[in-house]
Amino acid sequence: MERRGFLGFIGFSASGFGPVLIAGCVSDESEPVGIGEIAINNRRKTAVEVALTITKNGTPMLEKRYPIAPLEDNIAGGVTIQEEWMGERAEYEITVTVDGLETETFNSQEFADEQEYPYDCTPLLINIDGSGFGRESISVWHTRSGDGC
Repeated sequence: MERRGFLGFIGFSASGFGPVLIAGCVSDESEPVGIGEIAINNRRKTAVEVALTITKNGTPMLEKRYPIAPLEDNIAGGVTIQEEWMGERAEYEITVTVDGLETETFNSQEFADEQEYPYDCTPLLINIDGSGFGRESISVWHTRSGDGC
């Protein structure tokens, strides 16, 4: 599975989040996509604090820190973010910073450009991974089905 690639399902319903995938709709490929629900999962064995910053067409819309519990009994700690303004087609820039790990920045146009994305918006899954082999990272996934808006 490629980074920022296909997200077939989200297997963290036991953590209280349930699947993120809902219903989407088809639209013109030339416009940027909106973002749907954002799920942030912590797959590390230690708690983390995540700083999430989102701009919409260059305007700051969200700047918030989220404490996220560690992986426990094979269930990721996590948080789900859903704001009214997120589903609109616009240029979104999303920056995720995990203290002591890294910062990842991406934008919604990447999804449209990557695969000629035909949907209005896409949900995002942000995984904070800790393999135990020194490969800790932030990975961002989106669905190509357009579900989640």
